[in-house]
Amino acid sequence: MLKRLLLNSFIKLLLHLSKKTKTDLDDLLVEALRPPLGAATILAGFFVAALVIQFPEEPVNVHGFVMGLLRTVAIVLVAWSLYRGVRVVSQMLGKLTAKTESELDDQLVPFVEKFLKVVCIVIAVVMIVREWGYDVSGLLAGLGLGGLAFALAAKDTLANLFGSIMIITDRPFGVGDWVRTSQVEGTVEEIGFRSTKVRTFANSLISVPNSIIASTSVE
Repeated sequence: MLKRLLLNSFIKLLLHLSKKTKTDLDDLLVEALRPPLGAATILAGFFVAALVIQFPEEPVNVHGFVMGLLRTVAIVLVAWSLYRGVRVVSQMLGKLTAKTESELDDQLVPFVEKFLKVVCIVIAVVMIVREWGYDVSGLLAGLGLGGLAFALAAKDTLANLFGSIMIITDRPFGVGDWVRTSQVEGTVEEIGFRSTKVRTFANSLISVPNSIIASTSVE
């Protein structure tokens, strides 16, 4: 009941303030943050409950475990908020780039959106690992022992990533173009991190690795 009361009042205040601005970005951000804020009010209640209950610390540190768990959930909520915020900003940028004559910015927006989402997830994972007392630098150093095997396993992934960068910067084709290679022919629907999705004349969707597209002849 307190969550609903506080959340509705806070959201109404934010929406009232956002309506005074000329842009719709803040309105969309407020709506996007509504679910994380609702979960945050519940989490705040658990924090207060954990302090009032006073869990024992001996022989097992239950209090430390519960507080660590709640702080982990808090990190997840912050990452969730940033994740949803990135999606809203990307939608607004998509509307702005649609008004320009260049097609490069239209292709860069989903690419940057995916990159920022991955950054949010990676940062959240690193913070959670540190929260539970693990040395992140030591963990990374330990992973370096298997660096060679990882590099070999990720060779194709990196090749596809660099291929997508070459496609976006060199712009041999764009979304909506009809292309033909030695392997596929159809309309380009999406240029992603790993592959380019092409819709064929038979209405089937084919994902072609970007490393192949970047190194082959494209008509």
